Amino acid sequence: MAAPEPFTQVLEQALVLDRLRAFVVRRVEPSAAADVLQDIWIRLQRGAANVRDRERFTGWMYRVARSAIADHREDRRRHAPAPSETTDVEAPAAEADDDALVLACARSVRGIVEQLPAKYRDVLMLTELEQLSYVEVGARLGISLAAVKSRVLRGRIKLRAAFERCCRVVLDRRGTLIACERRSACASRPC
Repeated sequence: MAAPEPFTQVLEQALVLDRLRAFVVRRVEPSAAADVLQDIWIRLQRGAANVRDRERFTGWMYRVARSAIADHREDRRRHAPAPSETTDVEAPAAEADDDALVLACARSVRGIVEQLPAKYRDVLMLTELEQLSYVEVGARLGISLAAVKSRVLRGRIKLRAAFERCCRVVLDRRGTLIACERRSACASRPC
């Protein structure tokens, strides 16, 4: 027996809203998620009448969500407290430790990238370290765009596996590096 139409619509709406909530929570800090969702809801209510094709509603909804998230980030940046006019030498000690940790970790990554097979090493060096576009990398190496994408993906997988064999990395909820230490099995390798 099929579910009544109104129940099906309510169920679909609940599932879409749950996915939208998860989408927002992954992109903004937890304390602001409810405000951003409220802003999205208001924008959806205002613009829903302009959506003609029901099949495109979900895509439009996510565009509205991305726009609201971008606006939220811009507001946060604009209203962030100004840096102190005075320079405090002792206060940035934790930041200096963090910078040293990131620098040490970056050196390890570069050493591991250099140990990858040439076809993966070359595309990763060009895309990640030299910040070239995939099209530019393809032109420089004489390979297709699809080959560049494939090699970047496979190279990242190989890089991650090699890095995890060599180093223990701890990230916080937002993906910020907290700790990075070399494993004993990798002590002799040039990481």
